[in-house]
Formats: sequence, structure tokens, C-alpha cells
Amino acid sequence: MSISLFKTQRRALMAAPWLLSASFCLCLCLFQGDRMSWAKDGGGPIHVSADRLVADHARGFAEFSGNARASGKNFSVFARVIKVHGKKNAGGGALTLSEKSVDRVTASGNVVIKFDNRVAMSDEAVYITEERRLILTGENASIESEKNRVSGKKIIFDRKNGYITVEGDTGKQVGAVFYPGKETLKQ
Repeated sequence: MSISLFKTQRRALMAAPWLLSASFCLCLCLFQGDRMSWAKDGGGPIHVSADRLVADHARGFAEFSGNARASGKNFSVFARVIKVHGKKNAGGGALTLSEKSVDRVTASGNVVIKFDNRVAMSDEAVYITEERRLILTGENASIESEKNRVSGKKIIFDRKNGYITVEGDTGKQVGAVFYPGKETLKQ
């Protein structure tokens, strides 16, 4: 079953359990972790808005497109498209989108992710939930923390193991600006 909704139809569907769980998962998956977990900081509602929503239970995804925005107490995500991908169960069928069944979250088109003191920007972003890995790609992908900044063609922010890898492009090196005595981009 596929559902395609436009702005005028969204309000009627907001009570649908799969939409609420997809929105909940999007936020949990992008920002789980000790310092960035909104749930440990008192939780609160998660607001997701977009010009259009397409959800397909059988294929296990929910896609928010057109000025997509997800925000909670300690974070916000802005992109042209935000898509939540569910895991397949052992029998091959799709699971309902819930906190434990999200495989990955993707965002594309002028992606801006704000959390804690950080701002991540890229053309595309992929968050792989089990690995707790954020992958930013694009001509000017970057992560800023206060005045510190790293940039490159591809940035892998491994939150599980606490490291960042930045890759350049042919003819263009990676960039980094660090201020001595300040906390850097560590988790």
C-alpha cells in the first residue's frame, strides 16, 4: 500500500500510528547518543513538516519532501527530502517503522543538521542507525563546532567509536580550522 499526501491532506493523517512512529524514529536515529540524546534531556515532542509525505508500509519507508524539517528539543534537520528506511524482518517482510526497526535515515538537498553546538551541512546525509554513523557528502560538506570546522567532499562522523574521517576530492584538499585550547569536534 502506498500513500501520497499533499499539504492539505497531512492534518488528517497526523494521527496515523505509523507516521508518528516514523517521525519519532527519524529523530531518535539521527541524534541518539549520550550527549545528543533528546530523550535523556527530558524528551518532548518531535515536529516533522514538509510539503508532501509518501509512506509505503510494504516497502518500509516514509519520505518527507519539499522543505522538509524535523525538530525536537535539542536538534533540527532541514533538507529538501528526508527519508526514513525501515529494516526487513527475518521473513523478508517490512516492519512497522519504530525506534528499533529503522535501518537508516537519508536527507538530500541543502541539508543542514543542528545539534548541541554543532552545525553539519552537505548536499546529502545518511545516518546508519546500528553503526551510529553519519555520512555527509557534497562539494562543501562540513561540520562546525563553535569556531572549529572541518570540510571536504565526504565526512564520516562515527559517533559509536568517536572519530571523524574527512576525504577531499581530486584537486581539492580537505580543510580544517581548529582553535587551540577549545574543545574540538569530539563526540
